[in-house]
Amino acid sequence: MAGDGEVLKALLRRRHSMPADACTEGDPEGGHELAMSTGKKRWLGMSVLAVVLLLLLLLRSCGEDCEERAVATPRATVTATVTATPSPIGSQVGEPVGTALKQVKQTGLGVGVHDASEKHRTPGGDWTVCFEKVTLSKVEFAAVPPGAPCPSKDGKHIPWPKMPDVKGITYGKAVRILAEDAGRVVLKAAYQDEDASDQDNGSGEYADWKICFQNVKAGEASPFWTAWRMISGS
Repeated sequence: MAGDGEVLKALLRRRHSMPADACTEGDPEGGHELAMSTGKKRWLGMSVLAVVLLLLLLLRSCGEDCEERAVATPRATVTATVTATPSPIGSQVGEPVGTALKQVKQTGLGVGVHDASEKHRTPGGDWTVCFEKVTLSKVEFAAVPPGAPCPSKDGKHIPWPKMPDVKGITYGKAVRILAEDAGRVVLKAAYQDEDASDQDNGSGEYADWKICFQNVKAGEASPFWTAWRMISGS
């Protein structure tokens, strides 16, 4: 922009500094007319050039301003929000199937229930809900039998805990160990001439009896565990 301004000023100075006798050169009779005609052409040319330079200056200035406006112009952002279908009954996971079915029937929605494991058994009212799927018209539950742990995913096997090796420890300690896995421990005497019977009692009179055998092998997965009492006395 500074260079264009200097050029314009130089042209204007040149116009005003032309010698006075420039118009008298040439033919004495027609030289004045020729000089005047030449002067008009020069003046017109410089005027056109000045207008062009002025337009260039204006265009350059406008271009910079327009770029700044384009950068400063804010852009609108549209955000889409996806809302999940809310459960009209609240979560029933962990509740008995019978209770969950009653809750759904009060809403008027359709309801279904199936085995959460790969066994495809028919769930009873005492089964426990592990998974639920809620739509606008129906609620579907997946459940497991009482006391069973939920599978990692609907349709997978039930991860029954494996039976630990309790041989050689006391009955009381075995009850405490197995109780952590919701197992059922039944004690019986190892000898036929002994009369001993107990269940899930780690602090009774048989708490210090030693276990010699177990009817569920160590490492076996089972919903029911039974540890057998072996030796009489302490």
